[in-house]
Amino acid sequence: MYYKTTDGKVWFLDDVEFEYVLPEGSVKITEEEAKLLAAPPPPTIEELNYEAKVMRAKAYIDEADAIFFKAQRGEASMDDWLSKVAEIKNQFPYISN
Repeated sequence: MYYKTTDGKVWFLDDVEFEYVLPEGSVKITEEEAKLLAAPPPPTIEELNYEAKVMRAKAYIDEADAIFFKAQRGEASMDDWLSKVAEIKNQFPYISN
């Protein structure tokens, strides 16, 4: 059985005999309610943008840098490199507030 405390924490007891250990004011809830309360909050915009920044940085190193250096040597065009950069930005977009 699941219980919710007054501060929103979820407890599980396998026997009502142990209800005495619950903080005062705890109420019985359904398993579905417990899952919702125990689920982590969705990521913030800042967290999502940080993740996009990290993924962009990795993609720039893994994919775009080689094209840039080829363009510097005349083996590719700067347009090829700019296209790759734009592709990476589209693949890992920032979210605006």
